[in-house]
Amino acid sequence: MRAPFEHFARLLDYPGPDLAYEVRTCAEALAGERPEAAKGLQAFAEAVRQQGTSAIQRQYSAVFDLDPSCSLYAGHQLLGEGWRRSAMMVELRRHFRESRFEEGGELPDHLCTLLRYVSRCPDGEEASDMVAACIAPALARIRDGLARRQNVYLSLVAAVADVLGAP
Repeated sequence: MRAPFEHFARLLDYPGPDLAYEVRTCAEALAGERPEAAKGLQAFAEAVRQQGTSAIQRQYSAVFDLDPSCSLYAGHQLLGEGWRRSAMMVELRRHFRESRFEEGGELPDHLCTLLRYVSRCPDGEEASDMVAACIAPALARIRDGLARRQNVYLSLVAAVADVLGAP
């Protein structure tokens, strides 16, 4: 189950010129085991192809950067803004440092950071726990926020949420 995590991190990151290729590659990898998720990814790839990168970038910013209900920060989704989210980020940063994981330029509770961590996590139980307790529930909230907006990213987030067992 770890293989798609790095793919999912790239798909949920700010879209670049290779996004359609990345989506198709991930869809092909999932087609055998998760055909419904693969269909959702293929629908997103088609939207990217039809609309072009700049339109997809605008939609990405409109929902993930400007709409709090779709924020890609798991701490925000699960705990709101405040001391509990701050405590979560301190704990994640400590854990990443102990694991020698470079979180990159995002805050430690960003879903792309968490997905990249899980893709490299040597402890399968720890990875499963992080997905179940943090990543999947945050994705479910984001999926629900996107459903209210009918944004093109809904098919992508719904597919990722499905694969990760989001409620």
